[in-house]
Amino acid sequence: MTNTEARTFASELGEMIIIEMADFVQLFSETFEIAAGTTRSDVQDTCPRWHQLREMPFVSKPYEALAAVRDSAPPTVIGEFGGAPVWLVTRYEDVRKVLVHPYVSNDFYDAPWWVNKARDPQDATPDEYHHTRTIPLAMEDERHARTRPALVKAMSTRRVEAVGPFLEQTAVELLDGLSEAEPVDLHYQYAVPLGNATLAKVLGIPADLSMTYPQWSDLLNYHMLDPQAARVAAGKFYGFVASVMSAKRHSLADDGFSDLWRAHDDGVLSEFEIYGAAALLMHAGQEATGVVTNGLACLLRHPRAMAEVTSDLSKLAGRIDELLRFESPLRLTLPRHTNGPVELEGATIPPRAYIVVSLAGANHDPAHFANPDALDIDRDAGSHLAFGHGGHRCVGARLGTMVATTGLHALLSRYPAVRLADPDQPIAWRPSTFSRRVATMPVILGRTP
Repeated sequence: MTNTEARTFASELGEMIIIEMADFVQLFSETFEIAAGTTRSDVQDTCPRWHQLREMPFVSKPYEALAAVRDSAPPTVIGEFGGAPVWLVTRYEDVRKVLVHPYVSNDFYDAPWWVNKARDPQDATPDEYHHTRTIPLAMEDERHARTRPALVKAMSTRRVEAVGPFLEQTAVELLDGLSEAEPVDLHYQYAVPLGNATLAKVLGIPADLSMTYPQWSDLLNYHMLDPQAARVAAGKFYGFVASVMSAKRHSLADDGFSDLWRAHDDGVLSEFEIYGAAALLMHAGQEATGVVTNGLACLLRHPRAMAEVTSDLSKLAGRIDELLRFESPLRLTLPRHTNGPVELEGATIPPRAYIVVSLAGANHDPAHFANPDALDIDRDAGSHLAFGHGGHRCVGARLGTMVATTGLHALLSRYPAVRLADPDQPIAWRPSTFSRRVATMPVILGRTP
């Protein structure tokens, strides 16, 4: 890639990030109305410029774009939002430092955009009981320190590992239902129901409801494809969360949602915080549906690695970290902001600035991983940042890893010669700057090479 191409790549990537970030922040702030069951009718259905940018190579070749940014300059400003500069951080050591820095905050209502907006007397700031103040992902300091242990307990290693037999049986049943005579979409016919059924089991969502909400959650993850539909989906999703949690109140069991109610009874969580925590666990848990096909996408594009994996599946668990590093489910974190100067290598990010961290960029940083754009299934990739780092690291990391391991093991045990239905067509990825998930994966299920 020439220097001119690298600069163009970086400029377009920055523009795409800012557009998608702005719509996400607006969508989140609108949950004032969405939580009350209303939706806006004046949301633009599409953003023409974003749809132009989604055609750039970042969607299909994100690591080249991130390398162009990472290798050409230290942490850099990619644009402005809400009256504040937006910095993109892509280097491994810088990313780790930002994710644990005391001057970097996730508090949505202390962010520059909201603070500047709230100066208008017509704009109210929600009180402590409003839905948008009760999602742990948007909390910091004392409130986050108080609420996070309840989420960690809800997704404890003991509870996740206890559903292992259920996960294995579900994988077998789903594979039993797939056709060997014609192409099947492995993402929607296998990975999605496998991940959702397992998450529902861990949290305590009734089995018959486990596939009710994923479509709404998906619209929220990929809100730029249809912003108006995303607003409608948000209302339905939050209504579903309230319904499930209200029912759970009267039928406590050994599951994650029951633990949230127990935390409430112990005086740790308010009732409103329970609903916010439940919404986060359900929505973020959708990433577990992508780790199976993300991992398979790595192997299908690297036949030698596929051959090594299928020749000895007993080693698969130790190789999942490399698949997660290579195709991280999140390319970028949601925007954070600074409350003081943040010193990084070659740059100082000032107070009241936004920071967008690239987990995918860090996972492909040659300063930390030798030859990072090569899939080396025997690499020691345990230091990958696919699930984040620090106090906001994904509490579902163990579940995501287990779903990937079990899902791929069951698939490749039965169909070691699985192949793309059309090997001449590139794998289709959902267009997003933040998430990394296949759009569809039509395959032929082969038992023998």
